[in-house]
Amino acid sequence: MYEHYTGKIATVGDATFTDTSDEWVLKAKNMGFIGGYPDGSYLPEKDITREELAVLFVNLFNASGIEYLPSDDKAFVDDDKIATWAKTSVYIAKKNGIVRGVGGNRFDPKAKATKEQSLIMFNKAQTSVDLINTGIVKKDFFVETIYPPEFILSKEKIELGEYTSIVAKNIYTPEDLYIKQALNPNAKFIKNGDHYLCILPATYYTQTSSYPLEYGQNRYVNGSPTSYNHAGYDIAANRGTEVVSTYKGQVVLAMELILTGKSVVVNHGHGIFSTYFHLDQINVSKDDVVKTGQKLGEVGSTGFSTGPHLHFSISFYKLNLEPGYFLYNKKVTYDNYMDVFNNN
Repeated sequence: MYEHYTGKIATVGDATFTDTSDEWVLKAKNMGFIGGYPDGSYLPEKDITREELAVLFVNLFNASGIEYLPSDDKAFVDDDKIATWAKTSVYIAKKNGIVRGVGGNRFDPKAKATKEQSLIMFNKAQTSVDLINTGIVKKDFFVETIYPPEFILSKEKIELGEYTSIVAKNIYTPEDLYIKQALNPNAKFIKNGDHYLCILPATYYTQTSSYPLEYGQNRYVNGSPTSYNHAGYDIAANRGTEVVSTYKGQVVLAMELILTGKSVVVNHGHGIFSTYFHLDQINVSKDDVVKTGQKLGEVGSTGFSTGPHLHFSISFYKLNLEPGYFLYNKKVTYDNYMDVFNNN
């Protein structure tokens, strides 16, 4: 990037480190991308953190004379954990689209940056520079990424006096964490940095045996726990209630399926589809062009259903989206659905 945007050749110059003579590392130091540590070391085997990587890219911009957008004024929720020497660079990188955070508007500055993240940041940095250099207006938008929960068991077999641990990652509702086991009655998940940790010890009084272990994060639907994500709205209504198209489009599916019963899918263009499941009857056919508000069918309880209702969802091709943003310009939640449905 430096050589491409400056037309200059990066050189080693007088750059030195006490613990590496790698040509590329010395070039990076000579060009001002990296500085190393006060004792003259570089620590080439040390993991790089997310905040260090952000600093590296901003140093690259400065050394290359590349223009960039000013620092972002929207702080991450874990702003207090970003090192003072890295804050300006982190928010410049944020404003220029190089970093986005890890979900929940957290930056997680001390976390290790993976190879994959490094390559993504490199691509975003180059894209940002290209946009600015070609005079294209660049706008920011923020996506809150929600990763699925991940559980890691350190050992499946332990001896007396030893312990095993469970690390729970990507936990956004810790109150729903649970563990079922008979090894230790006091076991529970405790927050440990960016994850949650549960320790299961085997004392000298623990009986040698096989102990079943179950852990996870509960998800509730209608007050009961469930293990799957529900993509869309289940809207209770009387059997026979009219179901209409949410927008104009072309019917791409109108048939009865085992799981979703009598089903209709409408293609609205640009990759946006709306779906209508569990219908009692279907009033359109495949390839029909329908208008906004045109009747598609009637509410029923066909397929895998316990009572009359409409399952309604919106997707971008195969990726399910929050229908509320299309219908009401806001997310529909358990707390606001009555107001949203009654006032729109």
